[in-house]
Amino acid sequence: MSGSFRISLLEHRTASRLLMAVVAIFLLTLLIDSALIFHFGADTPTNGDGPYYIGLARSMASNNGYYLEESFWPNIPNVARSPLWPAVLSIPARLMPSANDNAILKFTGAVMHGIAAMLLILLAFQVTGSIAAAVLSGFLLGLYPPAAGLVVGGFSEMVFLVFAIAGLVLIFEGGWWRYVGALLSGVSVLARSNYVLMPIMLVMLLVLLRPKALVANWRPLILGCAAFALFPALWIVRNYAVSGYFPVLSAMEGETLYGGNNARVAEDLSVWGYWVMPDQIPGETTKRNLSATRSELELNKYYHDRAIEFIRTHKSSMPRLILGKLIRGFVPIPWVPLAASYIAFGFRALVYAGFLAALLYRRKFDPQYTLFVVAMFVITLLTTVIYYGTFRFTFCVEPFLFPFLMAALVHAGRRRTADFETARAVRSQLS
Repeated sequence: MSGSFRISLLEHRTASRLLMAVVAIFLLTLLIDSALIFHFGADTPTNGDGPYYIGLARSMASNNGYYLEESFWPNIPNVARSPLWPAVLSIPARLMPSANDNAILKFTGAVMHGIAAMLLILLAFQVTGSIAAAVLSGFLLGLYPPAAGLVVGGFSEMVFLVFAIAGLVLIFEGGWWRYVGALLSGVSVLARSNYVLMPIMLVMLLVLLRPKALVANWRPLILGCAAFALFPALWIVRNYAVSGYFPVLSAMEGETLYGGNNARVAEDLSVWGYWVMPDQIPGETTKRNLSATRSELELNKYYHDRAIEFIRTHKSSMPRLILGKLIRGFVPIPWVPLAASYIAFGFRALVYAGFLAALLYRRKFDPQYTLFVVAMFVITLLTTVIYYGTFRFTFCVEPFLFPFLMAALVHAGRRRTADFETARAVRSQLS
């Protein structure tokens, strides 16, 4: 972890080559995603949270505020869903009010995917100093099947990546840019709320691994943490203003915790370590009936308390359940026997294997970037153990592994080329 490869994008002489690369990767990613969207159907209904996000986006685009019509509390400002993805979706929803909701979800996700691939090129170049490694990193993200699957599904991970990667690019650019970068990193929390722990985790790692660096940089660290916390804090204040509960970043926390800690996910192998809707838990009162007498935050607290009660009364079941969560989250085994699943999880397996090989082959990487990635991984691990296992959690870390992998690959290629040239020179001299 010694040595730094950091290069300023603003000052580097190859900026024009980088610009051509990022534009090419953006267009390639958008082309591939668009082809997949048309193949599976642009207006085909999305899974998961997609309908909720586009519903909120439509409400914002119509200047009706942050309300979700398709909910049990349609006349009360929504507190459950994080606002970043709906805010981004509200732009095309406002520009194209008659467009299909599912098409907006998917094509906006494709644009976010392309932007994330572009930004990863810049970040990889900053921390490796290699244009080849940077372009390969962006190319891999643009072609990464798990990312394409999330785009087609209308999920929010791409918008998280855009702001998280952009934040790191600016942080590593240095100067006052790092505080703008910290601000953007904080905005990414409004798509993936578990990363609100990032400053705390970074400080803890610095205390354990680099205490001298913590002491030497305490002032910019405090300013950076304050910038990071600004937008999450504003959202917490907003939630308090509309609900009376504090502090609340998302009213989905209780449902998420209970959905991943109950008798069914502990005992049913088909959903072992995963998450189910509380209505699918045997003996549980339906959410519709509970919502008739509870507000969104009161129901959130009810589900949270139910999860804690299960954990407290089923301590002997928790090791097996946690094992299931870890397998679901980190072992690239497709639980659904579909060709797309085998392709996506096969790529994940190759990335993990390549990353481990890169660590063994080339031990020197940018120390600050390594610290960020370790912090992200620990947060993802904690999220998986506490809540449930899903590749959507672990995917958020995977693109940040690509610069390690590609830097080692480029280094190995150059080393082999140098060895080949040396051997050819020796043979030439002997002959």
